[in-house]
Amino acid sequence: MKDPETVGEHTDEMILIAEELFHIPGLTTMLKIHDWAESNKKIGDRRTDSLCPPDKRWTKEKKYKAELRAMKNICSRLGPYGPRILRLWLEFEEKRTWRAKIANQIDKFQMIRKAIRYQIAGQPVIAQEFIDHDGPKITNYLLSFELTKARLKL
Repeated sequence: MKDPETVGEHTDEMILIAEELFHIPGLTTMLKIHDWAESNKKIGDRRTDSLCPPDKRWTKEKKYKAELRAMKNICSRLGPYGPRILRLWLEFEEKRTWRAKIANQIDKFQMIRKAIRYQIAGQPVIAQEFIDHDGPKITNYLLSFELTKARLKL
């Protein structure tokens, strides 16, 4: 892949999407911290999907446990903000609240939108694989609408 997006670019784009489509307290903060655990070099952005070669694929449980340890380590150094950040990260991971569900949908949508851009630019990416893969599906109607508009451009 030529010139892949950075984690910071991914996060910034997610925040722009959230600010454009939603006005949910704490959503942008959740998006800012959702990938912090991946800053640990032993973890990185590990894949759990079936498109990933088996020798490189982690189980969802292994990834969650490793990221939880990393987040606890990070949050232990944040003083009084640490527990709040950890709770927000756990909320994102557990996907039980409306806010966390929207944040996860934005995360998925941004990946698909980026794959579409890469494909249009001639990069070796098949955007449909990001849409069809065995991870979470886009379910929010606003994001589905945006995805449909983006796919029509292909």
